[in-house]
Amino acid sequence: MGKKLEIKEIFSKVASKYDLMNNVISFSIHKLWERKLLSLIKKHLLETTNYTVYENSLDLCTGTGVLLHSISEFSKNLYALDISKQMLEIARKRKELKNLKITYIEGEAEHLPFDNDFFDLIVVSYGVRNFYSLNDGLKEISRCLKENGILYILEFGKPRDYSKVYKKYSFKFFFSFIWQKIFTYYFKYIMPIIVRIFSADYKSYQYLSSSALNFLSGDDFVKILSQNNLSCKSYKIMLGGFVYIYICNPQK
Repeated sequence: MGKKLEIKEIFSKVASKYDLMNNVISFSIHKLWERKLLSLIKKHLLETTNYTVYENSLDLCTGTGVLLHSISEFSKNLYALDISKQMLEIARKRKELKNLKITYIEGEAEHLPFDNDFFDLIVVSYGVRNFYSLNDGLKEISRCLKENGILYILEFGKPRDYSKVYKKYSFKFFFSFIWQKIFTYYFKYIMPIIVRIFSADYKSYQYLSSSALNFLSGDDFVKILSQNNLSCKSYKIMLGGFVYIYICNPQK
C-alpha cells in the first residue's frame, strides 16, 4: 500500500474517536498550542495588514474542523480541505459551524484544486508530517498563496539536541534532558496503553505517534520549506521542543 492510501485509510479509521483520543492522549494540552496558533494569526492580521479579515483562507488537513470556527472570525471566504471523507463529515456536523459559510473539499495537499495566488492565509495543524509527498505539498501551498500571503504550520517534530542549545551540565541542560526522556517514554510506552483502552485501532495511533517523534523540526524543517519556495523567518518552540509553530511567506 502506498503512503497516500495508507494515510487516507488511517484517518478514515480513527475519525470517529479522533477528538476524544486527542483530548485523552494530550490531557487537552493540545488546545493551548492551538490557542497560541490562533493568537499569532490574529496578531499578524491586526498589526501588519490594512484588513479586518482575510479574503480567502484555507484550513488544510482540517480533520474534524476543530479550528474552523476560530479561523472563520478573520476570514471572509473559508475553505476546509482534507484527504479523509470521514473526517470532513464530522467537521460538517459540528454544531458551532452550522451557520458558517465554509466550503468543504475532499482532496490532497499535493494537488490543491485552487488557482495560483488564491489564498491570503493557509493554516496546517498537525497535517504536514502526513503529506504523502512533503515537497509536492509544500510547493502547492506556495503556489496557492498570494505574494503577501502567510502560512502557519502547527506540528510535532524531533526532540531538540539540547547539547547544542544549553551549556553542557548546566541546570537548563539537565532539566531539558530529563523532560525529553520523560516525554519520549510517554509517547513510546504509556500512550499506546491509553490508546488500547479507548480504541481498538492501535496500529493507526502507533503510526501517528511514531511520525510525531520522527518528523523534521526547527532549522532542519526550515531548510525543507526554503527548498519548496517558502520562507520561514521565525518559529515558536513549545513543549520543550516537541511542538512547533512555523510562520512562513511564499517566495515568488
